Amino acid sequence: MITVGLVIFVVSLFSLLIFFIYPFLLILIPKRPVKILDVELPAVSLLIVVHNGESLMQDKLVNSLSLHYPPEKYEIVVYSDGSTDSTVRVVSEFVYDRIRLFSHFQQEGKNKSLNKAIEHCKGEIVVFSDADAILSEDSLLEMVSYFSDPEVGGVTGKRVIKKDIAALKDAQSLYIAFDSFIKSAASDTTSNDGKIYALRRSLFVQMPPSVADDLYEWLAVIQAGYRFLYTGKATAFIRVPARDTAHEFLRRRRIVSTSLRGIYIMRSVLNPFRYGMFSITLFVNKVLRRLLPIFAILLLVSSLLLSVRYPVFRVVSALQLCFYVTALLYPFLFKHVKIFKINKVASIVYYFCIGNYGMLLGVMDFLNGKEITSWTPKKGK
Repeated sequence: MITVGLVIFVVSLFSLLIFFIYPFLLILIPKRPVKILDVELPAVSLLIVVHNGESLMQDKLVNSLSLHYPPEKYEIVVYSDGSTDSTVRVVSEFVYDRIRLFSHFQQEGKNKSLNKAIEHCKGEIVVFSDADAILSEDSLLEMVSYFSDPEVGGVTGKRVIKKDIAALKDAQSLYIAFDSFIKSAASDTTSNDGKIYALRRSLFVQMPPSVADDLYEWLAVIQAGYRFLYTGKATAFIRVPARDTAHEFLRRRRIVSTSLRGIYIMRSVLNPFRYGMFSITLFVNKVLRRLLPIFAILLLVSSLLLSVRYPVFRVVSALQLCFYVTALLYPFLFKHVKIFKINKVASIVYYFCIGNYGMLLGVMDFLNGKEITSWTPKKGK
């Protein structure tokens, strides 16, 4: 029993550490160069699929029209997925030769809407963005420049949280910064961001309803033999992804379930003999990462079992219990303790725990075959 407990502890600890160490190891791997050529700019379609986004669309369209790109080669396509508010009316006020509006009378889900909306895009390059993402002025030019390299099939940008007073803002900003670091460390990006990404229209594939759209299209580009790159110079400014605790673990649950389903469908890209280092980074970042809550549970349980015989594991167990107690105390600390550094540390621990709880539920949903086909995020300015 002791031997089994020790093996579980070592495996769990290694699995937890490898995720936090491997981004720094990526820096040591030489990056493949990109051949950016001086060629004529291609036609671009900015595609926005929205459901009940009346409070967002005016700012989104004003921002979209202000992006730097030759007007004669740039169109904006808006597809309303069964909106029941004033989204269609708001967008209609902007419709003219550069902005086109399409809609469906009932909500079908983002993936089905994207599958339909792509048919209305005329551009050689399609840029995908959400209604709540405000793009930097040169984001189109920055992403499109990489497509002069014929080996590049897609490019994703960087998300940055703009000024927001929502709870857990600091913790979410730190998480996003760490994720951006991972993307920038790899030669080809280790993930895609639905708030801001572009791909060759010819490489778009029709999506099943219960997969993460950005992940699925990213893997489809890799599977087709093209590169998918990351640039931190193309930025999407967003509100904090999670507005509160319940929203965070529900959001994380959905993301994990749909991303694992997408990876399972596209599982051929996990073959390192064909896709090399990409397969390894994909496994670590998108599979092993999803199993962190399981390894965390096993680490605590094995530590408690080993502490009966080995005093050193009592210390290890105590440290872990203090970590989780800090998470439990965060709501109290947030309300009654006004020391900024204590609250910041506690918020990071709390965010880690609720996020991992959501991931655990997402893994269980995937294993149980539960499919999530639609999602209504919390909106508002």
